[in-house]
Amino acid sequence: MVHFLENAFLETLGALRFTGPRRVMGERVGERRSILHGASVEMADFRAYVQGDDFRYIDWNAMARFDQPVVRLFVDQRALPITILLDISASMDFGDPNKLLFSRRLAAALGWIGLARQDQMTLWAVGGGIGNNGRKAGFATKAGFSELQAFVRSLKSGGRADFAGPARMLGQRGPPGSLVVVISDLLDAVDAMDHWQRLMAQGQEVRLLQVLCPQEIHPQLSQAVRLADVETGRQISVLPNRNTLRQYDERLREFLFSMREKCRHHRIPYVLLSSADELPRVLFDVLTGAGILHR
Repeated sequence: MVHFLENAFLETLGALRFTGPRRVMGERVGERRSILHGASVEMADFRAYVQGDDFRYIDWNAMARFDQPVVRLFVDQRALPITILLDISASMDFGDPNKLLFSRRLAAALGWIGLARQDQMTLWAVGGGIGNNGRKAGFATKAGFSELQAFVRSLKSGGRADFAGPARMLGQRGPPGSLVVVISDLLDAVDAMDHWQRLMAQGQEVRLLQVLCPQEIHPQLSQAVRLADVETGRQISVLPNRNTLRQYDERLREFLFSMREKCRHHRIPYVLLSSADELPRVLFDVLTGAGILHR
């Protein structure tokens, strides 16, 4: 049995944090520098004193230099709003190792990293059929991680992934400077780039984590099989041979190249992950190397 996330492993994630915008506009107090001025201990600037300002913030040394009363302005620290859009459509429940299990563990680990840094986390299930599609939950503190992990583990696969609704709601409600992390095989999300582009235009930042299984990346077929699309029910018969596998490999390369180029054009960080990847390597090497996380 694969353990979901070990406590010892979670403790190693304390060195990581999400790479977000330089200034955030979240509603909750956190560790991120805001575009506003606030009441932290870190000074940001001076401005001229005006009637009604608190005398305690007058900088007497600076007043001697500027020849007028000035008050100290301090950095405002906010929580970075982060939404993880987790694809739980039927196509995700496939592969050995299973794509959905890998993606749920990845989502939980990213949730821990955010909460440990006082970021404001929201997990949103996309797909999953009746009872699961559109389920979402918000988490504000590290103490709520057990609820976050239970929420992720409760998600059941099914149906198709439609990112239009979540993207539209995030565009309407998400403040500029929010971070949206998509975990999906992207097999149903070829046309979703328009949604991500609109979110970027509205001042939010998007990260795409594409998860495929080894059987999709390097299929090993030796006899005739009948393949069924678990989301549409469509079936086809395949007689595997060298030419068939070559054509599949070419189509897959074209698909992945197109996804990478679209992300590069829209300046959206993108990584391709295998469900066989070890989670520590994904977090500490792959996502850190892509600039999605940093130490």
